[in-house]
Amino acid sequence: MADVGTLVHDLAPIVEMILRLLARPKGPAPAPIPTQGGGSVGRLPDDEHISAPPVVTAVAARPVRVTLALRQAQYNRGLFPEQYTEANPFGLYADPMGMVSRDEAFNRLSKLWFDLTAFDADGRELGGTQLTAAGLAYRTEHNFTAADGESFFIRGKGQRPDGRPEEWEQRDGAIGFGQQSWIDSLGCNVAAKAWGEGTFTAVGSIGDVASNSLRFRVS
Repeated sequence: MADVGTLVHDLAPIVEMILRLLARPKGPAPAPIPTQGGGSVGRLPDDEHISAPPVVTAVAARPVRVTLALRQAQYNRGLFPEQYTEANPFGLYADPMGMVSRDEAFNRLSKLWFDLTAFDADGRELGGTQLTAAGLAYRTEHNFTAADGESFFIRGKGQRPDGRPEEWEQRDGAIGFGQQSWIDSLGCNVAAKAWGEGTFTAVGSIGDVASNSLRFRVS
């Protein structure tokens, strides 16, 4: 067995190295990161390498094309009660756009729902969120012109800060307008009632973009 003097001699270099390591100066500790709860967590090893995400500015899409369609039509229940059946409880016409194409007349006092739809330059449909961002909510017009040149319309003037429409213009006559559908759709859709008979041309617009026209008859 080695004596004590030999062991001390062998361990001397190791002890000297440990003492040097302990004597090495230390840098300042990293500042703690505050948390929502008021405590702190140690700074993560790669915190200084995390860059902020790029700032993306939303660009409001604007319509370049607007279409007008007759979404549905309804018989007057008082004049045509037989049209209200178990299979057709709301008395709807089967093919209103087909009737327009075929120049078939709607009956007097029918209710007609017209829809405006906007599309951007890439052909994507613009919904209510996009139209609102572009400042076009309630900046719409639905116009119906009779064969004698008389016009009936509902015309929006924009949206108030509370989300409701500004006071709009409305002229009823041979064609009258309901308001709830127009309000619910930011001015894009309207329920029109055919009080009079004749031939009418419907056209609409969203902002300064006009739609196609639809010619329909009422008798």
